[in-house]
Amino acid sequence: MHEKSASSYRRRPEQSHLEQIGSRRGYAGMPSKSKVVGQMTAEQAALLRRIAFDAYEPEAFSPNLTKAEAERRIETLQAKLKLMSEPPHTQ
Repeated sequence: MHEKSASSYRRRPEQSHLEQIGSRRGYAGMPSKSKVVGQMTAEQAALLRRIAFDAYEPEAFSPNLTKAEAERRIETLQAKLKLMSEPPHTQ
């Protein structure tokens, strides 16, 4: 007979399978992705709000964007504003 019974191999009900794997690999104490990324800065928010209005896309501004999302939207809107400021192409 085996030394360990089948009941010793059962998972504890208070801890999920993924939590068990994470704790074995040392990830149990790591913050979640939402805590690592962080909210956009006040400067990004002000700039994004202004250029979204100038580019006639007010829906591009959202107060709960991450820094990376805000930076992408700012770059996109700045490119749009640059295109809008150029004279139309005529042939």
